[in-house]
Amino acid sequence: MELTSSSSFHHSLRQLCDESKARSAIVLKSDGHLVDASGEIHNLDLTSIAALASGVLVAAFAIGGVIGAGECKGVSLEGESNHFYVTKLGNEEILIVIYGAQTNEGTVRWRVRQYRKELERMLGKVSAAEETRKREPAFEDLITKPKPKNLFEALSEAEVDDALGFD
Repeated sequence: MELTSSSSFHHSLRQLCDESKARSAIVLKSDGHLVDASGEIHNLDLTSIAALASGVLVAAFAIGGVIGAGECKGVSLEGESNHFYVTKLGNEEILIVIYGAQTNEGTVRWRVRQYRKELERMLGKVSAAEETRKREPAFEDLITKPKPKNLFEALSEAEVDDALGFD
């Protein structure tokens, strides 16, 4: 997975991890792409973690709505040796902090609150730069032949029939 954040973002994530005495801090897009991570991540399946953490947040938001608790800020889960705190960060990102049994959950949540605005501000800058790049056509796009308006214009009738499974 490719990191898409800046060195200052990574530094802040590392500080969050260090100051909360967490094992790792991971920021993922809601689609599973890694934004950045700090700490012990070399043996983690980040794609699975992203999918499962998204599900945990969706479930927590739904339960909060059902019981009238308002918007859920985050979810803490406790395992035998490792615990984790999952929270939404920005519009499309998820922050996962993994910590051991010796680390105080309150400290983790407090440090996340301290760093949230800073991390979200930096994510906003990265997202704005990505949006600008997406809107600007690449040089190659400007000099190549015109693209068809839709996929079916580029395919022959036989190719369309084959793609749709018609004989």
